[in-house]
Amino acid sequence: MMRSTHRRATLAAVTITTAFVAAACVPEMPAAPTPVAVIDCSAVPGRTCTTGTVSVPSAPGAPEGAVTLNDVGELSGTLSAEITPASIGCDEFSPFGQSELAFNFVQTNSVDPSGLTKTAVLSEEIFTELPPESFEVCFQTTHPFPALRPSEFGADLEANDFTGNNTFIAGEGQPDQYSGLLLPCAFGYGVPCIASRTLVPISEGLQYRLVATVTAEVGDPKLRF
Repeated sequence: MMRSTHRRATLAAVTITTAFVAAACVPEMPAAPTPVAVIDCSAVPGRTCTTGTVSVPSAPGAPEGAVTLNDVGELSGTLSAEITPASIGCDEFSPFGQSELAFNFVQTNSVDPSGLTKTAVLSEEIFTELPPESFEVCFQTTHPFPALRPSEFGADLEANDFTGNNTFIAGEGQPDQYSGLLLPCAFGYGVPCIASRTLVPISEGLQYRLVATVTAEVGDPKLRF
C-alpha cells in the first residue's frame, strides 16, 4: 500500500451484503426507497434485520445504501439508516463522493452484542481513472478506533500500531466524536474497517459506481461515512 495512491471517498450510500450471517428480522420495505429507513428488529432466530435500500435518485451520483445486523436473530432494537449531504471530514482526506450515510442500532433486549457487527455497503457514481483501492472511507463514531493516516503509514505499519490517528471532535451537548480513515479489514486491526471496494462500470468512459463494504460494531450509537 503506497501513501501516494491514497484517496478518500466519503461514500454516499450503503447496500447491505446479504451473504453475512442472518440476523434479527425481515421488515417489509416500501416500493420506492427513500433517503431514510427506520426498522424495528425483533429477535427471531434465522431472520435478517436490514434497513433495505435507501436511496436519493434525484441527487448527483445517485447515492444508495443499507445497513444489516450480522447476528443469528438474537438482537432486538431499532435499526436506522439515512443518506445526507456530506459533512464529516478526516485528516489527509480528499473526498470524491457528495453524500454520507449515518446509521444506528438502538438495542432493546439484554443480549450481549460483544463481537457482533453491522455491515454497510456504500455506493455512489463517480468519474475516475483510479483503482478501487485508491479510494478511502472517512468514518466517524463515538470512540477511538485504529485508523489510517497516509503520511504516517510506513511508520505505523512498522510499529504495528494504528492507534492515535483519530481526530477528536467535542460533542457540545452531544456525545464526543472521533473521525479517521478506515483500514482494510484484511490488515487485522478489528472493526470498523473496509471489507471491500469495487468499481462497477456504468457507461463507456470513466463513469463508475464506487461500492465499499464496511464492517462496524453493533454497539456503536452512530456511525457516519
